[in-house]
This record gives sequence, C-alpha cells and structure tokens, in this order.
Amino acid sequence: MGQVLELEIKYLFSRSKNPPEVAEDLLSRWNTGKLSSEQQIEVSLFLINSNLITQLLEQFSKLLVERQKIPWACFNEALSLSGTTLRRDDIDQILLGAAEENALGELVMSKALDSVDPRFAKIRKDIFPPVARSGKSSSSVLELKNKLFDFEKRNSLQENPREQERLKSHFLSLADENPENAYDISVSMHMMGFSQEALDVLKRAPMTESKHWLELELLMDTEKYLEVLSKCDWLENANAESVDAISTVLYTRARAYRGLGQNKVALETLQKLRKFNPEFALANTLQLEWRDD
Repeated sequence: MGQVLELEIKYLFSRSKNPPEVAEDLLSRWNTGKLSSEQQIEVSLFLINSNLITQLLEQFSKLLVERQKIPWACFNEALSLSGTTLRRDDIDQILLGAAEENALGELVMSKALDSVDPRFAKIRKDIFPPVARSGKSSSSVLELKNKLFDFEKRNSLQENPREQERLKSHFLSLADENPENAYDISVSMHMMGFSQEALDVLKRAPMTESKHWLELELLMDTEKYLEVLSKCDWLENANAESVDAISTVLYTRARAYRGLGQNKVALETLQKLRKFNPEFALANTLQLEWRDD
C-alpha cells in the first residue's frame, strides 16, 4: 500500500511548488533503501508527472549498474518520454534486463514503446490472458496512464469550461454503459479534477478494497467531512492489522476534523498518529502548522 507516501508527496508538492526539490528528497529516500517497491513506483510517477525525466533515467541507470530492481513499467514510460532513439540492440538489452528479474509482465504494462518495437505487444499478448486485455476488468495499464495525467494538463483543462463539460458528459455516459469499468473511469475523472463527478461514477463500480480508499479520497476532496469520518471508522475496523492503512485513516480523520473547524480534536488525532506511527513525518509538520493557526 503506497497511500502514506502518496499523501506525503501531495503535501510536499503543495507546500513547495518545486518538483526538483521534492524529487531530491524522494530520491534520497530511495537510495538509502527507505522505499518499498510500490513506493518506488509512486516516486517514479511523480518525477514523470513533473517532467523530471532525465533525473529519473539517471536513477534507473544507477540502479541497473548496481543490479538493483527497478519499476520496469515506469522505465518504459520514461524512455518513451525522453525522446531517446532506441536501436534494436537497446531494446534487446531492455528485454534481457527485465527477463533476468522475471519482470517482463511489469515491463509491458506500459504500451509506451509498442510503436518502437513490436515485441512489447507480442510479449503482452503471450503473458496476459485475453480477459485481462478485454477491458472487462480493471486495467493496470489504464491505472498507470491515469496516474500520468500531469499537472500541466490538469491546469490547462481548468481553463476550458466547455471541454470540462464535454469530458464530464463523456465519462458519465461511459460509466453508465460500462459499470464494470467505473472504478478506472472514476480515477481518470479524479485526475482531471472532477472529484464530485468521480464520486458519482464510483458508486457504479463493483465493490473492492481500492474502491473504498478512492471513495475516502474523493469525499475528502469534495469536503464531505462527516461522510469522511464515517468512512474512516469503517476503514479502520476493516484494516486493523495494517500500519499504513491505520496511518492513512488517522491522517485523513485529522484533516476532516480540521475541515469541520474542530481544531483541538484534529490536533489530538495527529498526536495519536504520531504515537501510532512515528515514521509518519507529515503528522509532525501538520501539528506544528495547525498549532500556529
């Protein structure tokens, strides 16, 4: 579960508005072994979103030289976005490196280099059964693309109300016609800044653990604080053994109390979070900020 780091990345970016500064912090953690494989993907996606492709490829190159594992789908995306001209020998080395880590399936989750070499699509076809490619179930490729909806595109969309309405209508119709894909559609709408509409679409999605967490985030984004508190209670009971999950619940609960104007309770909740998970650095930062208000 990468929720804790994802929350921290969002907070760090909202504070500094300086992606290279945030990236330096995150890469430092990566290089000192403080990130899980899932968290490495989150960091890679942040660098891609922030157009820090050169820094990310330098990180991947260093790790490959050290024979450490890398998030191969993100590597694929970064190479494509870099504009690097890839020869067949280069593709051979990429495929060989992924194969040595038993990571060919992860590599071809991204379709970014399909137009460069047909072997990527062939490997995807060989590895994944037809049902995984049919669009009838949640797609890892679509999820990756959703997370790659960058800040610049989102800001540009906010300045075009007509396009906003067109997209909202399109996605709502799509969700009505394909409720089995409603979760992915909701994620896409969320990435575009349509949080209320994303919440409406999410109601059509089959019940999964991911749906519950996305609902929590959307309720928070739409300032439905009482519903946030209710959802936090449910998630806390359902994930009692998960440190990451409980940390996320406590963090979100504190923000909801803050949104309701209950600053004292919000600070008490942050203090509880600090005791429960001392590694959750964001709690310390927020506690100092909120005390000063």
